[in-house]
Amino acid sequence: MQISILITTYNSEKYILQALDSIVEQTYKNYEVVIVDDGSQDQTVRIINNYIISHTCGNFRLFPTSHIGRAQALGYAVSLAKYDWVAILDSDDLWNRYKLELQVKCILDKNLEFLSTTTILFGENVPKIDQFPVSHGRAREIALNKMLLRNYVAHSSVVFKKSLALYDINRMSQIDLELWLRILEKKLTRIYCLEQQLTYHRIHKCQSFEATSYLKYGINWNKLGMRYSLRTRKFLPLLFHVAAIMVYFLFNKIKRKRYI
Repeated sequence: MQISILITTYNSEKYILQALDSIVEQTYKNYEVVIVDDGSQDQTVRIINNYIISHTCGNFRLFPTSHIGRAQALGYAVSLAKYDWVAILDSDDLWNRYKLELQVKCILDKNLEFLSTTTILFGENVPKIDQFPVSHGRAREIALNKMLLRNYVAHSSVVFKKSLALYDINRMSQIDLELWLRILEKKLTRIYCLEQQLTYHRIHKCQSFEATSYLKYGINWNKLGMRYSLRTRKFLPLLFHVAAIMVYFLFNKIKRKRYI
């Protein structure tokens, strides 16, 4: 099973080497790496080029672009993938060294088309990455009802068929969640999560939802949930999102009054 690992970068000089190291250290080796740089203004491109040369990574390919936006960068990366399976690694996240090997075993054992893993959140300091025996754990299905209430699938955790990687290139936020909801709404396949913590998601101040407005991020997420709840006639999730938006606006109104 051959996998195209897709990375999009934008001003990622601080973290990209750690992400690349976590790929090179994978026990599973049957992959290529497609890196699309979205017009970085820092040293990201130079760092990646030097890494590819110094590590003789012949299966790594870098494609610099103008600042086209993350959604279009993801779509471009998918179009460049050679293989029928893709894995995503955000440029500030990390993988356990057994991640791909365990996912491939589970996919083949259970004949799956989409498999994520559970995820550990961390900050600036790299966590101790636990080692796993080379045997996969239980894979549980994530139904639409659950996904409408919370994003159970970390973007950097997925391995799935390239034919499913139909990102909406016009979206500005919740790009991955919108794709998961669309896959479930249209019943393109079932989504499973491997119950092993094989992905490490970094939380830092440069991320879009913290760098702009957490309030705006929360409202956009609930609007997306409302839209898919209406389309799929899931009324309990719809009520949840309506109530959440009301709370966001009420909180913001109270907060503004305190400073008037």
